[in-house]
Amino acid sequence: MKNFVSRLKEDLEKLKHNSSYVAEREQSLFGSTELENILTELWLSEEEGNLCIPIKKEWESLLKSKPEGLILETKGKEKLLYFEKTFKAKKALEEKLKERLAFVSKTKLDEDRISAFLEKSEGKPDAIHLKEGQKDAIFATIRNPFQIISGGPGTGKTTVVAYILAILKELGMLPEGDRIALAAPTGRAAQRLTESIRENLNKINSAKDDFLRGQTIHSLLAYKHYLGGFYYNKDRYLPHDLIIVDEVSMVDLKLMRSLLEALPNPKQKPIRLILIGDPNQLPSVDKGAVLGDFLSVLEEKGKFISKLTESNRQKVGKNGETSKIIELADFILKNESADLKKNVSIGNDLKKTNEIGESVSYPSEVVWFQSKNGSSNQSRDEILLQVWKQYLFPQVKRISEWKIKNHTEIKEKSLYDKFSLELKKFRCLTTFRSGYWGVEGIQEKLASLAQLELRSQTKNISDSIYKKHLAERLYYSGLPLLITENDRNRKLFNGDIGLVMKLGEELRAVFPIDNELYHFALDTLPKHEAAYVLTVHKSQGSEYDTVFFYLPDRLDTDPNEKANRLLNRHILYTGLTRAKEQVILAGNTASWDFGIKNTTERLTGFQI
Repeated sequence: MKNFVSRLKEDLEKLKHNSSYVAEREQSLFGSTELENILTELWLSEEEGNLCIPIKKEWESLLKSKPEGLILETKGKEKLLYFEKTFKAKKALEEKLKERLAFVSKTKLDEDRISAFLEKSEGKPDAIHLKEGQKDAIFATIRNPFQIISGGPGTGKTTVVAYILAILKELGMLPEGDRIALAAPTGRAAQRLTESIRENLNKINSAKDDFLRGQTIHSLLAYKHYLGGFYYNKDRYLPHDLIIVDEVSMVDLKLMRSLLEALPNPKQKPIRLILIGDPNQLPSVDKGAVLGDFLSVLEEKGKFISKLTESNRQKVGKNGETSKIIELADFILKNESADLKKNVSIGNDLKKTNEIGESVSYPSEVVWFQSKNGSSNQSRDEILLQVWKQYLFPQVKRISEWKIKNHTEIKEKSLYDKFSLELKKFRCLTTFRSGYWGVEGIQEKLASLAQLELRSQTKNISDSIYKKHLAERLYYSGLPLLITENDRNRKLFNGDIGLVMKLGEELRAVFPIDNELYHFALDTLPKHEAAYVLTVHKSQGSEYDTVFFYLPDRLDTDPNEKANRLLNRHILYTGLTRAKEQVILAGNTASWDFGIKNTTERLTGFQI
């Protein structure tokens, strides 16, 4: 709270010094408790990702004097208040979007040739069979130089993009490799985009596509410290003819503005811009709701959007009915806090299980883990002990049994496939990052369980789980690692997950990069941590067979505190839909109820 107060005072001082009013008027305005309250509320709202706040009736007389640094805008019947800097950024993004929409020269298509290409591709062994919605998206995106492809997890968004690239090549319309950019907000998301498109292209036409390599949006725009900004900007345009951006829900106002400003005016040089994302996933860390705003204004125009609705990730349920994962995700999206006529409760609607494990047959695709005495709310340590015993340690033992005699065997495709399957088998997710209930506290407990386990094993088993202490940390074969700092030279990015493995007689860190396995000395890795449990934020874009979703106790503070606001519909939806086959919920049932009712729609006032 002290940090907030000091920062707020600094902001107020900046506003005072920037004011063009005469000293007497400035003093009366900024001495106003009411104005300070307004600024505080607006500042707090921005901290939560909003761009503005609705004007209260009691503020109107004060705001008529037009205090320096604040901007009023009307949207429909609503009056909204912004900090001037935020307002200018929003207006700049609105103008850039309007500029892109104003000049749309649709490409004339040889539709028969495209249809023949799709038919031929779908006739191949192990072919990708497209849904009608995906085919419609392919045609629409090739016609239009600007298109948004939206859809939930597993709806085949990157499959559509791979087909677009293949068809453009077939038609002789695909730019040279250095004129194509694949980008995403994070290094890991860019890597996943690369892998997904390459995998799909290989199924479509078996063509070599090493020229396609994803990068972060910051890397694409070439951030330069000596410039204090991006090398590519409104004065120096990006040298690309086709730009594809994935995970746009994670892109904030400032970054999207920078990207669009770095594109030439479409009247001067038309380029293809394809944006991909799921508006229902967690929004950007910084302020704004770019993807949702774009979709909202473009839906009114009835074009520039391709919505994919059929999921390929979660199959039908165990008895042929709709998967409970899909059913519950749909409920979360449709559930409006203002009209809670029905709620999915742990007690009445979700199946229970009192045992977990790789060999357990669950009664539903979504279950709540309760203790054998029937209690749904178990302690954190009780839950973690079972997760360690039934999922994590069996995985450690299994990986420890892999026999890799030398470093050359790491390049074998069969090992890469086995490695990839192992990483996707199971992941534990939670909402908070720090504290006893967060990732840090949970990892600490799991680390202590690991040390006890390795100490208690017989010599033979302990030897097979090769271990090593380094810089007061315990590494052992089978330990999953999460990179937390980018290392561009080694192509290791924040969010990458790998495994500690024994190669010959040495313990190494192994990561999948560009569809191959690479190994690194443990003491040369960039910043990293154990990856037994991730925040839902870190898991965005990933897919696992089984997700263990731990819902911690709400913090014993004001329910409006930031940590508690992380328990919301978006985070439940995102965590739930990381799972392909099974979701195991555990923790505090009250957290589920709180999250279902908690909406976090951001107020931006975006309009074109």
